Amino acid sequence: MFDQVSGLLITGHSDVDLGKLSALADVHRLPVPIKCAILPWHALAAAVEGRGEIISTESDQESP
Repeated sequence: MFDQVSGLLITGHSDVDLGKLSALADVHRLPVPIKCAILPWHALAAAVEGRGEIISTESDQESP
């Protein structure tokens, strides 16, 4: 589901029905809201996988 929601936020479409999350399809048009919308999904994935790390949407952030 993470990949499907990420794809929806980045491209504006998904191969599966995401129900109410489909309302976020237009987020892909503006780069800043994409980061805001996708950050919780990255945090959820890290928590589910048990990764104890700082979650960021910035690719150039230094590791603590």
